Amino acid sequence: NLRVNDASLLPWAPGINPQGTLMAIAHRNVDAFLVDDRSSRGTGQLGKKLAGWQR
Repeated sequence: NLRVNDASLLPWAPGINPQGTLMAIAHRNVDAFLVDDRSSRGTGQLGKKLAGWQR
């Protein structure tokens, strides 16, 4: 899975370089994605359809 966190996360244009802010938001989002991915894997309609899928 690929998740992209870039400057489009900011609903405003900061007056300074937003690199630190974007890195902090991306770091927080990774933690949230990992928790969500582990807890929701195999649930819901799509998860039921993909439960037996293998590469």
